[in-house]
Amino acid sequence: MLSQRDDPERGKSETGIRVQVSHLFVLSAFATAQPIYSILTRHPEFLPAHQSEIGDIFLMTVTLSLLLPGWGAILILGLHKFHARSGFLSHLGLLGLLISVLSLQILKNLPLADVLILGLSVLSGVCFPLFYRRYPLARTYLSYLLPGVILFPVLFILDSEIQKLIFPDATEEIKVKAESRTPIIMVIFDEFPLISLLNRERKIDSQLFPNLAALAKNSYWFRNATSSNEGTLFSIPTILTGTTPNHSHSSLPVFQEYPRNLFSLVLNSHDLNIWENVTQLNPKRTPTPFGQRFPLLIHDLSVVYLHLLFPPSWAQRWLPSVTQTWTSFTSQDLSVYRRQSWKDFQVDWSQRATKFRMFVDSIRDGEQPTLNFLHSMLPHASWKYLPSGKRYTLSEKPDIPGVVGTNSQGRNVNQWLNDPWVVTQSYQRHLLQVMFLDRLVGELLIHLHQEGLYDSSLLVLTADHGASFRSGDSRREVTNSNYMDIMSIPLIIKAPHQKIGVLSDRNVETTDILPTMMEILEITTDWPLNGNSALARSNPERLEKTIYNDSGKQFTFDPRLEARWESLDRKLELFGTAEQGLYRIGPHRELVGKREDEVKFLGTSDLTLQINGSQFFRNIDLESSFLLARIGGRVVRSSSPAIGRTLAISVNGTLSAVTWTTVLDNEIVFSAVVPEKSFRNGRNQVQIFETRSTGSRISLLSTKIVDSFSYQLDTSNDETLLITPEGGEIPVRKDPGLTGWVVSRRSPGQSRIMIGGWGADVENFLLAQAIVIFQDGKFLHSGRTERHRDDVLNSYGRTEISNSGFLFEFPINNFFNLQSTEIRVFILSQDGRASELNYPGSKDTINWHFQPRPKL
Repeated sequence: MLSQRDDPERGKSETGIRVQVSHLFVLSAFATAQPIYSILTRHPEFLPAHQSEIGDIFLMTVTLSLLLPGWGAILILGLHKFHARSGFLSHLGLLGLLISVLSLQILKNLPLADVLILGLSVLSGVCFPLFYRRYPLARTYLSYLLPGVILFPVLFILDSEIQKLIFPDATEEIKVKAESRTPIIMVIFDEFPLISLLNRERKIDSQLFPNLAALAKNSYWFRNATSSNEGTLFSIPTILTGTTPNHSHSSLPVFQEYPRNLFSLVLNSHDLNIWENVTQLNPKRTPTPFGQRFPLLIHDLSVVYLHLLFPPSWAQRWLPSVTQTWTSFTSQDLSVYRRQSWKDFQVDWSQRATKFRMFVDSIRDGEQPTLNFLHSMLPHASWKYLPSGKRYTLSEKPDIPGVVGTNSQGRNVNQWLNDPWVVTQSYQRHLLQVMFLDRLVGELLIHLHQEGLYDSSLLVLTADHGASFRSGDSRREVTNSNYMDIMSIPLIIKAPHQKIGVLSDRNVETTDILPTMMEILEITTDWPLNGNSALARSNPERLEKTIYNDSGKQFTFDPRLEARWESLDRKLELFGTAEQGLYRIGPHRELVGKREDEVKFLGTSDLTLQINGSQFFRNIDLESSFLLARIGGRVVRSSSPAIGRTLAISVNGTLSAVTWTTVLDNEIVFSAVVPEKSFRNGRNQVQIFETRSTGSRISLLSTKIVDSFSYQLDTSNDETLLITPEGGEIPVRKDPGLTGWVVSRRSPGQSRIMIGGWGADVENFLLAQAIVIFQDGKFLHSGRTERHRDDVLNSYGRTEISNSGFLFEFPINNFFNLQSTEIRVFILSQDGRASELNYPGSKDTINWHFQPRPKL
């Protein structure tokens, strides 16, 4: 038993125990509060990303410095009052825990094994209480450090970057003279290179893009306009502020960081109709209620703190990533029992056309002039729109065919493969989507005329940056071989009551857009601007062009950017200038448009192919918003090497596209986009031929198209058999090592059924060979798992199965009666096993074949 002399916590005076408890606040300040304050001062953008207001910041500091250790102090004092020994032991235990936590943060930076780091931190937590109890010097030293409990939060609050967030109006008084009554419409498109629009005369192609060409003829078109930044998070602020963003640290594009922007410029003279995407520059942005934002702030700070605490290998395995977003770190990492909501499958690029049209409809002629602003995610990848606006892809997957990796951690999503054909096909799909963008611009112009706003408005159309389509090069990151594609962007500015267009090749950068708008609107301000009005001839032109990458590295090029014309020549060589040229690409392109019977047949090819989504050709509705115009599949069998074979795709007897077989995701595949006019209502016949060249003659060989998947019941053992396209029979069994789950819902526009989830061979840590979907016992679709899933990665700790998610979309007219439709989804492993996925929930649109939920 401890004696009064040996146990300093058993003193007669309550003052003694209170002094001892104060040491809990000291260690908590060093082990918990100060590390968080330190990272927030280095990354202050974390707070505006959570919409934190001044009260939130102060309450957070009180929580970290006082409330958190305060709970421990209350526990110790309470136990001490009723049982002194228990209070003393709990005090020592908490001090040891805090020392272990502090030691872990220090030791993780040493080149030691993770197990050794853990052992030493635990050892320090065991030894310190003994040292603390036996030597009064330890207690005295902690008492000397007591001012740090108050000093740390005070220094945090006084930090210059935090001061900008707490007192945003104290930075500088914004002086603006703005009395303009001019309505403003500004649209910033995303990932939109200028070269996509141009014809041989270096003008906007009026055949492919009639609405943009017509607008340019009545506006200022700055043909030599370039982006100053390769990435959206910096390029949008550049456009809206007329300044070069600070690349010294990773800062979010938020109002607190950029208070002097277009929105605040006209705040007192215009109503604001702002449709931002990614950025938060609107000074009148609707705040999230305190009851939602503050708990999320504390929750996300907890995740950040755990990353500070644990060695990197532990954090990567057990914690959600904090490098891919600024908030809601675990929103994609919930357990399977909670992942039954459709929000689990929402993607950033969904409903892009709908959002554009909603923005157009929101533009109205009111008593007060309005600034109407939209950042549209068109024509950004992924590419899924035909020029008519019909969607033509079966999957909502966010990745881009032909890049090195998919959109997941640790993969390069911007590097093209060394496969010119796959990159050319992506370029083709991009141009088709730009044609749809032009259609939407036409709808905007019609609406402005109908509202009586077109003539009196300032209309600005531009882009944040471009994109490049060169095999082996980067799609988005600036290099010495693709800079002209990333930099060159459209910039069309129609001044109020402008009747005559002006084509200018002046050296204009995105920093010049806001000053040009200010001159047209006759707005003056004392703001420091890096740009100049592109209309002011008195301003000398820049002698070079500048662009920054996302890390702040500066690239400079010649002011005329002559290299972009090489890009234009390359595009014209690939596609020409007519719409039909967009489909006449690939091997033996002269075949496109010919009837099958116009070409000689040589016999039968050794290729056996499977066509993706072949069931959709059985009953096509041309009035539907969906048309499977991208026809593709895989090579099932061949008796000779199948890579690089040339194929012709026939639709209803007409050769509509040609392509090569290539390797993607370890499969030999093929695909091509065919013209929408190739199809007809009702049943359509799709055939794939191999082409052979004999001298100057091109001939066709018939390929074998295998049937789709099916399943049947083996009555001998009451077992379901999955029948593969090759005719193989695979028993469907409950296999805990081959698992996953699936949910469904209608699309927001009610025009599609969306089926998504995940599935993987978690026993062997392999991705599935296929996900196979049946509707009312008939084959509906088979596809790959290609979506990154943080929940699977964190649950199993293996990157090999992180891309185990899938999301497929189907026209709703393929489901004749949703209430009676039964959907079954199977997973096929790479080693030939099959299992049925689990169905934890749906949106009451489909009757699911039910199975118990798996445990991750």
